[in-house]
Amino acid sequence: MSTPKKPAMAAAGAQSKPATLQRRSWLHRARKAVAGLLGVGLVTAASSAAAQAPVPQHWIAYAQLASGQLQGWLGDETNEPALRLQEWGQKRLSGSGAAAAGNSIVVRLWVDAGGRVERAEFTSLGDDQADADLRRVLTAQAISEPPPKDMLQPMVLGLTLALPADTPPEAPK
Repeated sequence: MSTPKKPAMAAAGAQSKPATLQRRSWLHRARKAVAGLLGVGLVTAASSAAAQAPVPQHWIAYAQLASGQLQGWLGDETNEPALRLQEWGQKRLSGSGAAAAGNSIVVRLWVDAGGRVERAEFTSLGDDQADADLRRVLTAQAISEPPPKDMLQPMVLGLTLALPADTPPEAPK
């Protein structure tokens, strides 16, 4: 006697359809989740790419103008805080062999609509008087022009601490 195989196969086939549907729905959900995560990644990548957009030329021109004026103020031999700062730099750098690198300062400046530096941040020079003198030199007078209205702030500038005129900087060894 033979047993009917078709009903058994039909039953097995019926059981495999829901299992297949379950697998498909699970796979479908997994694909959607991965696609969603990739979409978030693309949005994140797009927003960080936008954040790294090129700096407008008029912002660069203003930063160069400001940097030149601030450099001049740091080297001003008639300004008492600038002179103290120069002398401090000379003492700090004498014999260190790091004159070129050691007198670089990165400053973050917020400039108001009148061209005045209303806030200045920088890493401490390690001396309270030198920090106060640098802050005073940066904020004592207004930059000759106001910043562009659309310019993001703070403006980050690299400045070089001037040494007194009679002190030549050390040559790199």
